[in-house]
Amino acid sequence: MLTLTKTCYSDLPEGLLERLYNESIDRNTIEIARLGDESLRDIALNNYSDFPILRYEIDGYIVGVASYYEKHFNDKKYYVQRHCVYGKTPSGSRAWWWAEEFQLRSWEFFKQENLDGILAVHNPDSEIGKAVIAAFGRFNKYYETPRVVEAEDVKLLMDKASYGVCKCFVIDLMN
Repeated sequence: MLTLTKTCYSDLPEGLLERLYNESIDRNTIEIARLGDESLRDIALNNYSDFPILRYEIDGYIVGVASYYEKHFNDKKYYVQRHCVYGKTPSGSRAWWWAEEFQLRSWEFFKQENLDGILAVHNPDSEIGKAVIAAFGRFNKYYETPRVVEAEDVKLLMDKASYGVCKCFVIDLMN
């Protein structure tokens, strides 16, 4: 079963971010071309200590983490998923992220947190950005189809490398 848990950087097992980054590297090819592997690796591995973290686990095995902060936007309360690294199950599968259970469990978690949705910085040309558009809202039960807005319009905390390229997904929860 998939669970989401709030945690902090100091509670993450040593080597976890490196493992998740390595498992997700093939989904980051456009970002590697834009930033270089070392810069992307630095962003992915070294930007978690100042923010709370959501830990995604399947049967006790960590398959993803996301740093976040709370933000009000258009009179709604969101979590901004600042940096996310989603990996694979022990069998090497990423199907968990596409499964209805992921959307159900994350929707339940965010509802329990009294949130209206998620804001997520992304490169619209990236494999990950295209996956978010394809996955969220497809079950017509948990999330609205993501809307794309200018990240600067939402006044998000972003890395310098994101300005001018990245956008913001607004992913509202359905009631």
